[in-house]
Amino acid sequence: MRTLILGGKPFLIKEPVFRELRIILSAVNRLNNPADSDANLLADIQLILSSLIGDDYVTTFKRYRWQAWKLPPPNSDEITAMLSAIPTLCGLQVATSSPSSTTTNANDDWDALYWRVIRQTGWSWETVDTTMTLSRLSSLSESLNVTPSADSMIAAYLGYEYSKADTLEDKIDAWLALTPTQH
Repeated sequence: MRTLILGGKPFLIKEPVFRELRIILSAVNRLNNPADSDANLLADIQLILSSLIGDDYVTTFKRYRWQAWKLPPPNSDEITAMLSAIPTLCGLQVATSSPSSTTTNANDDWDALYWRVIRQTGWSWETVDTTMTLSRLSSLSESLNVTPSADSMIAAYLGYEYSKADTLEDKIDAWLALTPTQH
């Protein structure tokens, strides 16, 4: 658990489960997109706050005014500190992926992750959504590396390697890389 100060009040923050993590990451991605107007800024900050500290503390967040009966108004430094602490609070790591893998649909990645956990644990979609965190996923992955499932070992023995189908963007990027044109 980590502590987050908002409105001068400390809040203990647990690592978000996948449901909350998806909300937080979507909101942070929108905040990092300069094309969006600042009209969504307050709604995204409210989503992040609600996911981190709970809906009981955040009731309404309006432009130039904070209305919440349990939380004093946070100052800009506290909001900035919260936004910069999100990777640590959520247990995220810096991505080391290639640029072509960042063009895939984020929902497809979440779906594949959920199905991998469901397949290995037998849990339902809702159980994964409400109980799985990144640290638990890391522990599960480490456990599966030590004692892989029988179907994973059979696939490895047969030499099966999954390859994701190329997207249209991948094909265009490959074509542009091979075609020397002026852009």
